[in-house]
Amino acid sequence: MRHVHSHTTVLPKLSSSGLQTQSNTNPVYRGPFDAIKKISSKYGIRGIFKGQNVTFLREALGYGVYFWTYEKLVQREMAQKGIRREQISPGSAILYGAAAGYAVSGS
Repeated sequence: MRHVHSHTTVLPKLSSSGLQTQSNTNPVYRGPFDAIKKISSKYGIRGIFKGQNVTFLREALGYGVYFWTYEKLVQREMAQKGIRREQISPGSAILYGAAAGYAVSGS
């Protein structure tokens, strides 16, 4: 799933990166669609997906940290209260998801 997410975000990331790194005095791209059009015409499909291996690695590590943190918090509550996963309150699940999100931001 993360791999799919990585590929669906490639065009916005590519166009924004191209726009942000160009010179203000002599811009190469007039906007996001122009950036995508020029990059794909010059470099082909490889230009569109350039750098995706690093993006995929970053996102895979982020998801690993997220799910590891979430599972540790859930397992801790289950052990402390002697309950099953289905008995964890929705509020606790949301709180653990938020904590896991913060853990990703800190990693």
